Parts: sequence; C-alpha cells; structure tokens
Amino acid sequence: MPGFTLSRLGPDSRRDRGADSQNQKRMSESIHHARVRRIARTFAIIPIISGFSVIAGWALDVQVLKSILPGIVNMNPVTATTFIVAGTALSFVLASRAPFRRAAVACSALVMAIGLLRLGCYATGIDLGMDAWLFHAAVVAVPGRNA
Repeated sequence: MPGFTLSRLGPDSRRDRGADSQNQKRMSESIHHARVRRIARTFAIIPIISGFSVIAGWALDVQVLKSILPGIVNMNPVTATTFIVAGTALSFVLASRAPFRRAAVACSALVMAIGLLRLGCYATGIDLGMDAWLFHAAVVAVPGRNA
C-alpha cells in the first residue's frame, strides 16, 4: 500500500508517545482535581456543622454548643447562620450545574450583605439589634459582645 508505514501505527511513533504523555497528564490532573474537590467538600461541611451546632446550642440553651471551642466567647446566632450559608455556597460551587452556581452566588451575596451591614453598624455606631435577630431573649441576657 502506498504511504502505509508501520512506524506510524506502532507504539514507538512520536504521535503515540505524545498522546500517552497527554493521557498521563490528564489522568494526573483529574486525580489532583478529585483530591482538591474532596478537600473543598470537607471545608464546606465544617462551617455548616459548626453553624448548626451553635444554633442548636442557642435553641436548647446548651453553653458548650454556643461556642466553637470551649472557653471562648459565644458565637452569635446570626454569625452561625452566615457560617451555614457560606458552607452551603461552597458546596454549591462544587456542583457543576448552572442552577447550583447561581444559588452559590446568591448565598455569597447574602453573606457579604450581612457582613457589610455589620461593618456599617460598627463604623456608624448604629445598633440595628443584629445580635438579637434570631434569639432575642437569650442573646440580650448574655453580657458582653458575642463573636
């Protein structure tokens, strides 16, 4: 057959070696990508669990659950809620479908809005009562400032 050579079809051809190299690179990248996604999923779950445990602590009046670490200041319920929303946003970012990505943007915008509102309250000295939005009686009864 004219133009037919075995060297083009054999495993020693440059094109095949290049393809093998690219396949190995892709496989290595996909393994790395899977590891990064697994780590990101873990970091998405941690604030969600922390936030729900703090909310449960305020709802059930369990002092140990109101702070993330024993001996530190209680976490504010609004802060715990933003932890939950931020963790949810990160988990939505990991989803590959567009509706989840839009939900991630909405969750991120909510966290940013609450943070900017709190920062604005600190900067202006105006108290909107954010500390008592979720558990008014319990939060007001705690002396000092919650985290």
